[in-house]
Amino acid sequence: MTDAIPTAAFGALAALSLGLADFLARFATTRHGPRRTAAVMYGGGGVLFGAVALSLGAPFPGLDRAGLFALLSGLAGGAGILCFYTAISRGQLSYVIPIAATYPVWSVLYAALVQGFPFQPALLAAIAVTIAGAAVVARYGVLDPDETGASRGPVVLLALAAAILFVASLYLAGPAVAGSSALGALAVARIAGCLLMIATLRHGERTRRGVPVALAMAALDGLATLLILMVIGRAESALAIVVSGAFGVVTVLLGRIVLGERVVPLQWAGILMAIGGAITVSAIGA
Repeated sequence: MTDAIPTAAFGALAALSLGLADFLARFATTRHGPRRTAAVMYGGGGVLFGAVALSLGAPFPGLDRAGLFALLSGLAGGAGILCFYTAISRGQLSYVIPIAATYPVWSVLYAALVQGFPFQPALLAAIAVTIAGAAVVARYGVLDPDETGASRGPVVLLALAAAILFVASLYLAGPAVAGSSALGALAVARIAGCLLMIATLRHGERTRRGVPVALAMAALDGLATLLILMVIGRAESALAIVVSGAFGVVTVLLGRIVLGERVVPLQWAGILMAIGGAITVSAIGA
C-alpha cells in the first residue's frame, strides 16, 4: 500500500509533524520549562520507538559497541534538544528556527572534512546562503515581540549548539543502527537522553505539569521519524528526507499566524535564505 503513495508525501507529512511538534514546544517550554518538556518528550519517544521495535521484532543494541554508540547518540541528542527548547523558551519561533535549521550545513561540512564528501560549487553556494540567512535573522530579526526578553547572544549560541548536537547524534547513531536496528537504537538513545535530562531537573520541576503536551510532541516527533523509516529503502528516499526539512517553514508560519509573532521584512528574507538554503544543501548532499 505504501508503494502507491509518492515518496515526497511521506516527507511532507514528516515536515508537518515536526513543525507541529516544535510549535507545541513553544507553549510547553515557556509554561513548564525546557528541561521537564525535553525529558518527557524524549522519554515518550523512547517508549514509542521501543514499543514499535518490540512489535516488529526489531533487535535492540546490547552491551557492546552498538550499545555504547546508542548511549552516546542519546546523550548528544538529549543535550541538543535541551539547548533547542531553552532557545525557543527565550525567543520567537521565527527567530530560533532558521538558526537551528542550519543543521544540514554542519552535516555536510563534517562529511566533507572527515568522510571525504566532495564539495560542488552549487553546494558551496547553498551553504553560503544558509549561513548568511541565519546571520541576518540573528542580527536583524525580532527576538521577542516587545524586544524586552533575553539578549540575542545566548539564544543564537543555544540554537547553533542544538543544530550541531543534532548532527552529532545522527553520526553517533550510525554504528548503533548497524549493530542492531534503527528502531531499537532510537529507543535506547531516547531513553538515555531522557535520563540525562531527568538528572538536570530541580526538585520543583519534578511534577506532572505539561506532560500531555510533551507526550503529544513525542508522538509527532516519533511519527515523523517512522514516516521516513517507512520509505528509507526506496531508491528515492532522499527526496522524502529533503522535503521533511521544510518543517521549519511550518513552524515559522504557525508562529506568525497563530501566535502573532512580529517579523520584520529583513527577517523574512533571512528566514527564506536560511531554511531554503538548508533544504537545498540537503537536496544536493543527498
